Amino acid sequence: MTRWERRYYAVLNAVMRVLLRSPLHGLRSAHTILLVFTGRRSGRRYRMPVSYWQRGAAEVICLTSAAWSRWWLNLDGAPVSVVLRGTTYGGRSELVAEPTLRVELVSGFLRHNAQDCRHYGVDTDAQGRPTAAGLTVLADAPETKVIRIMLAPGR
Repeated sequence: MTRWERRYYAVLNAVMRVLLRSPLHGLRSAHTILLVFTGRRSGRRYRMPVSYWQRGAAEVICLTSAAWSRWWLNLDGAPVSVVLRGTTYGGRSELVAEPTLRVELVSGFLRHNAQDCRHYGVDTDAQGRPTAAGLTVLADAPETKVIRIMLAPGR
């Protein structure tokens, strides 16, 4: 990633952090959550806007790539907070390793977030939906990190 890309994403993420906690969160909260977690070594608190797919009432799925960043290392079994559609929830995160479940979760995530297909290098059909072959390749790639967040009941 170039210096200009890093700056662009730093500004974009700062704007999204403010937006997702504001009354205007509805502009982006259908596809973006604010994920809040603590660094394992540093103890630093991170607030990351990330694309998500809500799979049921208490489960949220996120994707990232080890080729782009390493923030996901903090999430295997870690407590997190999520600002989801303007409401803050506690929860626990885990990295999904089971191959069949990874394919299912990657498929659901990219069907909900079809705009992210290009970002992950997944081909789409004429209607803009991800292709089955592209989903399988992405799910099987070791650099693809599938993060499952189980939300705690209540607020």
